Amino acid sequence: MGEPGIVVYTIAYDRYRDRLWVDMFGGLAYLDFSENSVHDPWVLQPATFATMNAYPNPFNASTTIKYSLNTPQNVKLEVYDLLGRRVAKLADGLRSPGNHSAVFDATAYASGTYFLRLSTDENTLNRKLILMK
Repeated sequence: MGEPGIVVYTIAYDRYRDRLWVDMFGGLAYLDFSENSVHDPWVLQPATFATMNAYPNPFNASTTIKYSLNTPQNVKLEVYDLLGRRVAKLADGLRSPGNHSAVFDATAYASGTYFLRLSTDENTLNRKLILMK
């Protein structure tokens, strides 16, 4: 965890399993505190994509969406309004492993809440976007 180049996004404690979960680039890892843990306490669970973030959020005219893939995958990156209507398609097609980005230009849209959806062959990830003009 203290390795150079390791980026941690979220840390959460699971009191029911007595585990500390860490969301980092490359997947999820957990530290098992239970008495039954006899092996290396850190367990890494690889992820299909490590993360998806939009910055800035809340945003005014546009926001940049960054996402990472661990394997080549078909990707759809779309933005929906509160009524579930697709208002923008930012990516659609096969993407290579690595870091990717797209810009959501919202100058033609009203202020409010939108939802960003990243769909791959194996997973779907959603984020809320707040447009403030």
